[in-house]
Amino acid sequence: MKIKAALLICMFLFLNCDSNKHNFDKELRKENLVKLELKELKISILVPQESSFDESNNEVLINLNPKGRSVKLFSIKKATAPKNNKYNTSFTFDSGATLNYFIFEENGGNGGIEYKLNGNLEYEDRIFKITSTYQEELGRGYPEFCLKYLSTIKNL
Repeated sequence: MKIKAALLICMFLFLNCDSNKHNFDKELRKENLVKLELKELKISILVPQESSFDESNNEVLINLNPKGRSVKLFSIKKATAPKNNKYNTSFTFDSGATLNYFIFEENGGNGGIEYKLNGNLEYEDRIFKITSTYQEELGRGYPEFCLKYLSTIKNL
């Protein structure tokens, strides 16, 4: 009986464990989101209503803490074929888009360490350069916060 229970637990864990998949729907439903139509990039994306954005020269900068002291922002920019082979992480969204990226730290001054993500998002037949910054005074920042918003990208 113990072997059957252990086998069932192992099968459950195996079937439900995929380190490269994450369904962001539950997290996104908790937020008050608005749809941004980024005409220069020819995509739309859902972002928190309180965020600010600046779109110019085939790039958009989305600031999720426009009134705060610490930095929490990400950008999307048109890009050409990936030139960077130092990406050590890959994430595939439900849409089929793939983000290849790496994370690093920089001194952010008085606000604390800035944790950054740099990568390329391959969406259908296009490539976008993605940057993300999360500043944290204490503890580790989470620049991967942008993944849940990137999961909402759609063509215009």
